[in-house]
Amino acid sequence: MNNNDRLSDVYAFDFGSKWMFDRMNEIIPNPSRYYDRNINYFGYGIFKYGLSIAISILFLIYFYHNNVFLLPLIVIVFYTIEVHFLFLFPILFDGKRNPLITSLRYTYQLGIIHLITNVIPIAIFMILGLFHFKNPFRNWLIGCVAILIWYKDEIRDRL
Repeated sequence: MNNNDRLSDVYAFDFGSKWMFDRMNEIIPNPSRYYDRNINYFGYGIFKYGLSIAISILFLIYFYHNNVFLLPLIVIVFYTIEVHFLFLFPILFDGKRNPLITSLRYTYQLGIIHLITNVIPIAIFMILGLFHFKNPFRNWLIGCVAILIWYKDEIRDRL
């Protein structure tokens, strides 16, 4: 079995990462960049969203037991964690060393509040698109491209 036949290729993070990689090459052309199938995109995706969900669940339990009116803050908790790894996949595509640490460094250079206040409208757009039953992933894909453009503008062109 070669790397092209890995079982994990059926997982969304592997399929999505390849799609996102192709879009990144359209937005930020780089003939020396290649899609590295040896990177565990599935593992990075599970880490990013698993951590965000796990911490959100802890806050959900806390808010539920202490003040149910705080429950809507779960959205902010989730995205506060998620933005730490907002540009993780583009960082992986660029072949940066220590991608998790690099992502954290970029997060703090750009500012948590700046990232949260900009990512939540994108996330709302992406999630609402799931209710367009004829093409539920259209907004999701547009949101992914928005993140890539944001990466280009904020990371590649600025830092």
